[in-house]
Amino acid sequence: MTTPLTARQSGKSSLKRKHMPEYMRRIIALLLVICFVFAMPAQHVQAVVSTKEISGAEKNRLTAYVSSALAQRHGLCVLLENVDSAGNKKYGLIDTGNPNPSAVKAFLNKHGVRTLEFMILTHMHKDHIGNAAWIMKHYRVRKLYLKQFDSTWSNGDQAGYENILRTALTSPFTTQIYGVGYGLSLNKIASPRASKSFISFLQSHAKVKHRFKGLFTPSNTAMYLGQTSVRIFNWEVWAENGTAKWLGKGLRCKAQKYTIDSNDNHFSLGVRATRGTQKIWIGGDMTNLRLVNMRRTPYKGDEERLAGQIGKVDVAILNHHGRGGSNCNAFLSALHPSYVVYTNHRSEILSGAGTKARAAYDYIRNSLRIPQERILWAYDYWGTHRDDVVVTLYPKGSPYAPKEDPVKTTPASTAKKASAEKALVTSFLPGKTYTNYDLTGDGKKDIVTVSSTKAGGAYKGLTISINKKAVWSTKVSFKDAKPVTLVRLPGKQPYLCISVLTLAGGSTGKVFGLYQYAQKGTKQMLVERYSLLKNMPVNGYSYTGTPTITCTAKRITIVTSGSDKISKNAIIRFALELGKNGLKNVDSVFPYTTGSGKAVTITLKQKTDLYAFAKNVNRTATIAKGKKVTVNGVVKNAKGITRYRIITPDKKVWWINIPAARQY
Repeated sequence: MTTPLTARQSGKSSLKRKHMPEYMRRIIALLLVICFVFAMPAQHVQAVVSTKEISGAEKNRLTAYVSSALAQRHGLCVLLENVDSAGNKKYGLIDTGNPNPSAVKAFLNKHGVRTLEFMILTHMHKDHIGNAAWIMKHYRVRKLYLKQFDSTWSNGDQAGYENILRTALTSPFTTQIYGVGYGLSLNKIASPRASKSFISFLQSHAKVKHRFKGLFTPSNTAMYLGQTSVRIFNWEVWAENGTAKWLGKGLRCKAQKYTIDSNDNHFSLGVRATRGTQKIWIGGDMTNLRLVNMRRTPYKGDEERLAGQIGKVDVAILNHHGRGGSNCNAFLSALHPSYVVYTNHRSEILSGAGTKARAAYDYIRNSLRIPQERILWAYDYWGTHRDDVVVTLYPKGSPYAPKEDPVKTTPASTAKKASAEKALVTSFLPGKTYTNYDLTGDGKKDIVTVSSTKAGGAYKGLTISINKKAVWSTKVSFKDAKPVTLVRLPGKQPYLCISVLTLAGGSTGKVFGLYQYAQKGTKQMLVERYSLLKNMPVNGYSYTGTPTITCTAKRITIVTSGSDKISKNAIIRFALELGKNGLKNVDSVFPYTTGSGKAVTITLKQKTDLYAFAKNVNRTATIAKGKKVTVNGVVKNAKGITRYRIITPDKKVWWINIPAARQY
């Protein structure tokens, strides 16, 4: 009897022992979860914050990344990166390039982007808005800037515009949309081509209409990205309202009356980013073609109207990819950048000597005097893809401002090739034999001899022999101690730069050019590949100095000095690149100065024609006899006419013909 009772009691006791530990285990597990969720991450986050360090250099810089992959012949996508006062990186995007989700994803992820403080869309062309909707679906875009769109006066992308607004209004992150009015978007007179589905969508999402912050104003077109000030230009076209600025009660944009054609480029926004005293201009597709007011004279376009407001910048990402109709002389002169960036093919810009795009390029090179190495291209000749252009600026006076160039664009293929084999420059002296170089291109080292007869302080004649056979000779007397220089681009057959130079006023028959070894049948010779004398803009120019030659992965730069009728000591520079059709002059600098280094001031002895630009063939104005002008440059135009660059007493730049200059 006692056994069953003991068994029942034992069972109850066993049940209690089994149940209570399970209950306690659940409570303990719950407490552990709470501790893990709330306590542990807090400590982890605190540890990250307490150990996070941003260098002073990071805090002081502004970086702009210009995507090459999203340009695709033409197109624009610029990522701005800055650091706020707390040390947090901030990002803003200006345009999104041609439609290419994989490329834009790679571009943004490469730079660690997860959140964009703003996205500015300059105008509704697919090469600028191609990825906008996709980005808003996959990244946090806090603010969106775009202008009210009216497809009746524009050839922009109406469907793209509607898709962007749909995406922005359904995104939980995009809480502010500037430049667009909710009421105007519903107004069929203001946007007559808006689709019915878009109108229905807006009406069904009326509860989020507070995201529309209205048309652009001076206040909402200025913002900050970290410590960088960002300002939008050319927004006025859709910000004007009231009966004086709009047509009728329907608020139809009056801008259509002041365009020379229906193109959304004429209404493109432009953006200026300022960090301290350093500025970057991103021009979208802004042009100088839209009339501000047809009744006003002289005619002024948007570039001329806004140039003074934009002011001097350090880097200009050129308007409309650097094409014609944009980047007029007055605009470029006002901005006067130290660097310019083209988002178009180099070959397309430089192909036509008479095109407006080429004229703007020539103005950048010859009038603004921007060196070739400071002109950056998203695409090289014949559409060769290049690396992204990276611009890093520091406020002037910052202790972190680097001494090297702030703009870097080094194609990976070129960098790899250059690292494998360096460029070579070495001098061959008269009376010497050299055996360490391959000049014939057969992979074997050749015997090279440079022979000359020295009489007094001069040399008489020069002969170059390769493998004991004379391949080049001249009887000209010269005083250059280093008349022959070997120049080799990596992996290429070398050139011999022959600089048999005479003093100013000396004998004729000077030799100055680049030669390469060639064999025709049994005859061996040096063939001239590029003549610096033939490409000089001043006929009869006399060289006086031994040239200095430098060579990089694909460029040969030659600097020498000389004189002519005006300048006693002019420094001349040629920069040559090896292209598809041989060596091409891509950079020539001819600054004219006196022997003391000062620009030459002359008094005109007759009434003289003035030309607005070196390439112009028609007279623009005249200047009276007796006026003093400053001569500081020279160039030969497409018709072979040589002109001097002068500065008149009123500080304006003009050009005069050489025949007139020689009379002074």
